[in-house]
Amino acid sequence: MMWADVQRNYFTVPWAVVAEVVAFVTFISTILQTYGSFKQK
Repeated sequence: MMWADVQRNYFTVPWAVVAEVVAFVTFISTILQTYGSFKQK
């Protein structure tokens, strides 16, 4: 495998993963906040 390929994959793939993780965490935190406010009532 060429170093250029490794470098390109290393710099492109993680951004997609990071975007998915951020979206997932935001989704989970929203659910937790909704659940927390619902539980307090």
